[in-house]
Amino acid sequence: MNYLKKKLQAMLNNPAWNGVLYDAGNEYSAITGGFRQSTILTTLGTGSTKKNASNLYCYSYGQNGGSYGFITNNLIDLTNYTSLYATYSLTSSGQYARVTFGTNETAVASKRVGTPTYYETDVSGTNVTQSIDISALTSTYVFVNADTATTSITSAVTVYKVWLE
Repeated sequence: MNYLKKKLQAMLNNPAWNGVLYDAGNEYSAITGGFRQSTILTTLGTGSTKKNASNLYCYSYGQNGGSYGFITNNLIDLTNYTSLYATYSLTSSGQYARVTFGTNETAVASKRVGTPTYYETDVSGTNVTQSIDISALTSTYVFVNADTATTSITSAVTVYKVWLE
């Protein structure tokens, strides 16, 4: 019931919401509940996150799986959407530095757990836009992360936009 109440409130606050979850500092909080730090396997690496005025910044220095990023506070209704997109820049120090973004059915405290559906790439670039198929999903959390998969590798991800189509 609480979810339905929040969803109705979000629709009233954003009657023309177009599927954007994050854009240049706007977290679309009425829909997302905002974005909070999400970490995975932090004992194996170090990193940080920062909300800047026009982007989300994620940094990971790795030891086989350090991952730092952001996840929505609210479950996102995906029933009217088939793809999740992200525009980001990735700077890395090696081939096992990655950006991951996607959906996850469970979010506990600051950790992302469960089985995510995600896109992962180790290709560096500026203002890269990628998408994943979410047509089989109905309601989930959305995340973006900087990941490292081996020792002494850095991954710096700057996220500019996340949206649904």
